[in-house]
Amino acid sequence: AQHEKAGHAFEEALRLAPNHWDALYYYARSSFASGNPAKAATLFRRAGDARREDYESPNLLVLCLRATDSPAEEIREAAREAIRRSERALMLNPRDARCLSLASCVYIDAGDPARAVEFARRALEIQPDGMSPLVNAACCYARLGMKEESLALLKTVFGRGWGHRSWIEN
Repeated sequence: AQHEKAGHAFEEALRLAPNHWDALYYYARSSFASGNPAKAATLFRRAGDARREDYESPNLLVLCLRATDSPAEEIREAAREAIRRSERALMLNPRDARCLSLASCVYIDAGDPARAVEFARRALEIQPDGMSPLVNAACCYARLGMKEESLALLKTVFGRGWGHRSWIEN
């Protein structure tokens, strides 16, 4: 019910300002969390177009494309764009733990699991108690079959009362 109510507010905001990055980005996050990755993908794509320096939307777009069983080539192309933007952002701020943690998962889709683990590790070194590095590293490790490492991180996240179960499940 909360996501539906928020959706109406986001729709109105986008009617007034169709390229408003915040409305696009947060509507996409809400759509994904409520189990609608296809809508979230459309919105994350629009958010990335609205703000060319945005690395978050392209990274999260890849997650949505995986969740909708999009064609492998579409996922790889989106992953390349997400990595390009992430690498550019990291040239400006190499200690951006959020950027590192999001890109870690996308490197798997790009076929570079070693880089994925490296980025997850770097994010955790910079921000060992940050929710984003912990959750994204857990997801990265799970996708790479590193079950024990993943479960240990999720135990930390949920032990602190963090994380949105719906986001992790979806």
